[in-house]
Amino acid sequence: MLNFKLIALTVLNRYCHYLFTQQNQSFQSVGIREHSTRFIVSKEKQSNTLYIRVMKKFYLLSVALLTLLLSANYVNAQEFGEQSTMTRQEARKAARAAHKKAMEAQQQQMFEEAVQCLKDGSFVIEVDQLVFPKGLTKFVSSLTNFVSMNEGKAVIQIATSSFSPGLNGVGGISVEGDVSNITMSTSKRGIVYYNFLDQGVAVSATVNIQLTGDGNRATVTVYPNFNNNNLTMTGNLVPYDQSHVFQGQTF
Repeated sequence: MLNFKLIALTVLNRYCHYLFTQQNQSFQSVGIREHSTRFIVSKEKQSNTLYIRVMKKFYLLSVALLTLLLSANYVNAQEFGEQSTMTRQEARKAARAAHKKAMEAQQQQMFEEAVQCLKDGSFVIEVDQLVFPKGLTKFVSSLTNFVSMNEGKAVIQIATSSFSPGLNGVGGISVEGDVSNITMSTSKRGIVYYNFLDQGVAVSATVNIQLTGDGNRATVTVYPNFNNNNLTMTGNLVPYDQSHVFQGQTF
């Protein structure tokens, strides 16, 4: 509707300009032909002058109206653009909120599954980072570094070498023992603590596992009973039958 009005006013403006031009030409021709009848020329001149004044005012009025409509159209376009931008921003904000909510729900589900694995005593912590006593860290393969428990047995396997097969054949050492003295508790902050004793031919250590609520991420600390060479590891806790770790020769 607004575009139609603009077109109509533009055509009207052109037509008024045409009339104004034609009337000027008519006035000039009358003045040339009618030298002998000054009275007639004078009347026609007055009439033409009055008509020209009216047409000038009408012409200026139409130009003002056209300018006003164009300005209003420009302002409306700016407001529509701002509203569209706000709508896009709100849509992106809603999408981010929905994605965040979905991620939180997924993290909570993974955390609950990890807690259930601890309760069942059947899990594998696929270790991807080692933290040594002096604070040094090392990223390792989760395929050959892990802590597992199943059917009353616990295995601790460390494989840090890519050049030497080590004692277990995969670049490190693997020890297995019987599980006892299992305790499990949850703090007020929601951190789950799981402790047990791993006792075997080549191992005697207390193992502490913590789930902080960050999905199935777990922190494991092994405290040997006969020395202070504590070792901390981090990784993902998964069900025992869903793990794909490679176990070497155990002692």
